[in-house]
This record gives sequence, structure tokens and C-alpha cells, in this order.
Amino acid sequence: MNGHTNDQDWQDSYSTVATFPYSWLGKATQLLDAANLALAKETDGPLRGLYRNLSVYMMLTAFALEDIFKAVILFRDRTIISDKKRKDRLFSGHDLCGLALQAQVTCTTGESDLLQRLTQSVFGGRYPIPKDWTQYKEGLDGSGSVPPSVSKLPSDFEAIIAFVHKLETELRNLGVVCDLFDLSYSYSKGGTSVSVERRITPHPHDVVDNEAGDKGSK
Repeated sequence: MNGHTNDQDWQDSYSTVATFPYSWLGKATQLLDAANLALAKETDGPLRGLYRNLSVYMMLTAFALEDIFKAVILFRDRTIISDKKRKDRLFSGHDLCGLALQAQVTCTTGESDLLQRLTQSVFGGRYPIPKDWTQYKEGLDGSGSVPPSVSKLPSDFEAIIAFVHKLETELRNLGVVCDLFDLSYSYSKGGTSVSVERRITPHPHDVVDNEAGDKGSK
């Protein structure tokens, strides 16, 4: 009986965390911060002024948007978490356009294009090849690196920031207030509460050749 009760408690706790939007949004903010930190600008040599780790930046950004979409989806329909088939389907995919549709977020043509390219970066940012050669042919340039078509710089930087703000508005309309670029926190020191103000500061948008910048990550 106690074992059953404990299992039920764990299931209840799992469902509570899964359907609490800030659980997902907190992870999204961490991923946006990590994406920003991953970009490193070359300071000398032939790649001076270009970014390294661009494919990793795109991948982490894709994961962040995925978490934001899932926060919206689970907030809209909390019964998903108790339906194994629907939950497994939600948790197993990275198709951002599909997640946007499920989250009931209407996207412009430009936003859909961005989401498609970010979805492609999910494997391009961490693996040299996808699951099969047909995806390799369609998604990579043959060198094991995300092709230039996946990143459109510098416009992608602004587009990503604008889309995150759009999702924040979507969340506010649902009653979920958030600032996904806010990393501020408080702690106690000697009985006094101390606040630390910190925000994610996007990199300057002055990349001139994303193909060369990504090759610099090798």
C-alpha cells in the first residue's frame, strides 16, 4: 500500500512539474543564455570578426523555442501529460513548425522559414550526419556542417529575438507573465535579501558571412 501511495505521489509530482509553465520557461531561458554564450567571435586571423559555434547557437535556440512551445501546449491542455500516446508524441519530436501548430501559435511565412531552419539545426548542431543519407543529402552541404541556407545572418538574430517576444505575448494572453531574457535572481546574505540584475545580451548583429563563420567552429 505504501509503495502504491508513493508511486502515486511521484506521478502527481511529475504531472505538476510537467504542466507548470515556468518549469519549461526556466529551461528555455537557460538554453537562450547558453546559445548566446556559445557564440565566440574571432579576434584575429582570416576569420576575424566572424562567429564560431554558429550551428551550436542555432541548435540551442531551437531547443529553447521547443521548450516554450511545450509550455504553451501543456498549459492549454494539461490532459496530455496523463495520455501516454499524446505525451510520447509531444516529447519525442523537435519539429518546431509542428509544435507551433499544436501550440496554436500563428506564424508568418518568415517565421515558419526560421522555425524550419532551426529544426534542421537540431541535428546539424550536434551530429556530423543525420539518421540516413537522404536527410544528409537534403540537410547538409557534404562537409558535416550546417549549410549556409540554415542560417541567414545577421537577420536571424533579430528574427529570433522578435519571435521569442511574440511567444512571451502569447503566454501573457494565457495569463503566464514572463521575461525569457531575464536572468535576475535574489539570495539571502546575513538575513538581508540581495537582488542581482542580469539579462541575456544578444551579440552585435554584424556577422557578414555565416558560411565562413560556421566553418570557423571546426
